[in-house]
Amino acid sequence: MENILRYIDEHYMEDLSLSGLANEYFLAPTYLAKKFKDKTGQTVIQYLEKRRISSAKDLLIFSDRSISEIASMTGYNDSNYFARSFKKICGITPSEFRTKVRRKKTDNYFTPDED
Repeated sequence: MENILRYIDEHYMEDLSLSGLANEYFLAPTYLAKKFKDKTGQTVIQYLEKRRISSAKDLLIFSDRSISEIASMTGYNDSNYFARSFKKICGITPSEFRTKVRRKKTDNYFTPDED
């Protein structure tokens, strides 16, 4: 299972599926799904989606790339689907997340120095 987790972490930006992973590791998809859920507490797709969103958060914070570019870089073919998935997991849209993080950085930068 560690190899499968590592594989997902290294290939999350690609088109991955349960059946594709099962084929990669010569396992039956139902067997992989059960073992993965037992090990991680989530489905392969849930894990993959959280991994993609985690990477997207980093890109939103540390780059000026567009939402569409970030969607593509993190394995989403459709930026609207990316935005919906991001909001489902984070509670806000990617644009709102970026604005909130940047506002927080600016607020911290402009706090008065103590003497």
